[in-house]
Amino acid sequence: MDADSGKPFKRVDFLEAVHHYIKRSPGRTVSLRSLSEKFFGDPAHLINYVEENEIILNGEFKAHLASLRSFVQIEAKADDIELSFPKSLYRSVVRIDNKDKNQIIIKSEKLAAQLRDLVRN
Repeated sequence: MDADSGKPFKRVDFLEAVHHYIKRSPGRTVSLRSLSEKFFGDPAHLINYVEENEIILNGEFKAHLASLRSFVQIEAKADDIELSFPKSLYRSVVRIDNKDKNQIIIKSEKLAAQLRDLVRN
């Protein structure tokens, strides 16, 4: 739940909020109790989930920032064009052309097919 609005987070917004929270944590040390309290209003929520699902995870651990970044969504908007994709797809699916830094290349068969269909109609 978003503490400000009281409404549920969208998945992307939730992951972004968790990412920012962890980045601000002293020494990037994450406490499941404090994380659970902050985002679920119950310090035991995540610990119970970890135990119920037999996930091996310490109650406190140091965050790996490169792994965290992969959960963050990249969103860009300019010239009446909007682009949104998981950061984990940057370079493998979405990249900026090496020769023309103003050109974005998206390697997606399905997206290209959808765009062709829309342009034809």
